[in-house]
Amino acid sequence: MKKYWIPRVSGLSLGLLAILFCACASLPEEEEEPAETIRQPPAPAFSTVPPAPPAAPRSPAGTRSPSAASGSAAPRPQRSQEVRQLIRGLQDPAAAERTFWKLVEVEERLIPQLLQEVECEEMSALKSLKILVLDQDYVAHGKPFLISRIPGMGRMEEVDEEGGIHWKGYTKSAYGIPRNKIGYKVTIDRFDGFPIGVVMRAALINRFKSDRYPRAIDHTRELSRWWKAYYRSVFEKR
Repeated sequence: MKKYWIPRVSGLSLGLLAILFCACASLPEEEEEPAETIRQPPAPAFSTVPPAPPAAPRSPAGTRSPSAASGSAAPRPQRSQEVRQLIRGLQDPAAAERTFWKLVEVEERLIPQLLQEVECEEMSALKSLKILVLDQDYVAHGKPFLISRIPGMGRMEEVDEEGGIHWKGYTKSAYGIPRNKIGYKVTIDRFDGFPIGVVMRAALINRFKSDRYPRAIDHTRELSRWWKAYYRSVFEKR
């Protein structure tokens, strides 16, 4: 039979063991550091409103695009019944020439309304215009024969510095001397018809029969203003 050795423990040793056990039990447990929290940005809210288009570039001062000019242009005054009938007559191939000569003899009370049509771009059926030019220097002293040089006709050609014509608003032109030998009788043709505005200018030049031109205004640049001044010089200063 084997004998086992059992160590003898004194009361002092048991007391020390008890103290050590209590000390270990009272130690605080180490707290684990929390994992770093990564915050995601909130998801953008869904919107049904489309993004605003980029702003259009601003035009330099003094320049206007065609779309902007048309948008800012003053509205055309409503035509009276009499003016509408005259416009329809110019657009009727069977009545265009007869209507032109009606305009040459139109009543003075209608002239302010007709002045509003001198820049009208609607097409007429009239293919030939006859204009009495009272400017005695129209083709004198070697000056070029240009329709744009007829006071009140506006820009009818584009001419370079050397006198070459790059564009003209008619097909052919000619001039002669009237029987009374005053001024010039000019004829211009266009195979597809003239715009209403050009027809109106030619008819009113024949109607006014005056050389009281507002020479301080360039009719090729400020056509409507020129005609209003011409009307005042002829009919308001009599």
